[in-house]
Amino acid sequence: MRKLSDPFLATLKSGFLSGITRTVVADPDLNLEIRDDYINVYCKGASLLKLTETAGARYKVEIHPKFTAGLDAPAELVDPETTARFLACVPQLKQNIAALGKRSLEIEYEQMLIRANNFEPRNNSEYFIVDRQYAVAAGRFDLIGVFWDRRRRRRNQEVPMCLMELKCALNQDIADVGGQLARYYEAVKP
Repeated sequence: MRKLSDPFLATLKSGFLSGITRTVVADPDLNLEIRDDYINVYCKGASLLKLTETAGARYKVEIHPKFTAGLDAPAELVDPETTARFLACVPQLKQNIAALGKRSLEIEYEQMLIRANNFEPRNNSEYFIVDRQYAVAAGRFDLIGVFWDRRRRRRNQEVPMCLMELKCALNQDIADVGGQLARYYEAVKP
């Protein structure tokens, strides 16, 4: 189950890690996803940061080495100073990801779709995307979310889950999208 401990969540909301949360909210190139006891911050679909709670109020920083060349990124975030050091690296990390990251329009479009769908104020979408690259034993779903019919919205309403597959015309997997969707259905059917 994807969740964070209460102290980790509180530190992201209002503690010394809250600068990370504010940075992600303010930057349309970044996306934060909750994983099993850690978070990932993505840029252009690549992991800019994997942050895992270790012991007490200590958080292990993991960044792909090809993105950190020449940077003084801390190995752990333990206080406002180490968090500020990490945040000072974010602009260069983003540039390194743009220059050295894996070129995949599909994963970049996933992130753009989440941002446009969930955060654009004028977009009254009926879909709310809650995660990307969601892995289960039967496979990995590009996007998962919920459908909330705007004509019938009300509080405390149950809404159906949606599994979304994103394909770009240049992706060779598009030829087997029917088979992929059938496997998704088999994985979740009642």
